[in-house]
Amino acid sequence: MKLMCKLIHTSIAEGKNAKEELYKYLLQYRATPHSTTEKSPAEMLFNRKLQTKLPQLTVRTETDEQKETRQIHDNKKLQQKRYFDKRKNTKPKDINIGDEVLLKQRKSTTKPPFDPKPLTVTATKGNQVHACRTDGFTRVRDKNQLKKVNPRPSYLRPSWERLQSKNVNDYSLNEIECNTESLFDIDNETSSQLQQLLQAAESRENERINTTASSTAENYGTGSNETQRVTRSKGLKLKWNPMLNDKTVVIQSEQ
Repeated sequence: MKLMCKLIHTSIAEGKNAKEELYKYLLQYRATPHSTTEKSPAEMLFNRKLQTKLPQLTVRTETDEQKETRQIHDNKKLQQKRYFDKRKNTKPKDINIGDEVLLKQRKSTTKPPFDPKPLTVTATKGNQVHACRTDGFTRVRDKNQLKKVNPRPSYLRPSWERLQSKNVNDYSLNEIECNTESLFDIDNETSSQLQQLLQAAESRENERINTTASSTAENYGTGSNETQRVTRSKGLKLKWNPMLNDKTVVIQSEQ
């Protein structure tokens, strides 16, 4: 009390605000380590050092009781999160680089909830996703604003996509429709041989089925543009050399 009274008298004599000087004095007193305990009064009370104008490195230390309390609090928050995710049926979004995503947009009578034009993911950082299109359109969005485009199953893909992705190596297992005239554009000698093989195969087929020649030939159309269906059922096998273009198709008759 003697020091406080002397402080107030001095501040009044110097024309200073007595209340502000008192607060400064109490701050310095509470932050000064005691000679006996080697800790300041504030550190003894709050288990931490006060921040003063003196530069210092504050290191936060927790007691075992505080660590246990914090751990219990974190477990309770995780339990609440599990209850919420179960009630809302939430699932984590697995979006990686190279995936195609749809950008969420404002829904209206003419616009769907997501933009139908897909974007390709170029980078990810936590929940932040960078996506762009080939035309230079780039966006940075949270995972919640994106919808991943899953690859379409094979049975739902169009026929032209399935044929492009299918690499046919054994042509003997596939039925091929073609114009018979185009098969014989090699030379006269080879053309006559192929014509003979084709006629022999057709005659064997006619004998086996014992039907009319018109029904067994399976011809479509008439005249010069006549097209025959060359299949394995006629005893023919196609050999294909992909290095020599279409003219290297050779028809062999199975003996």
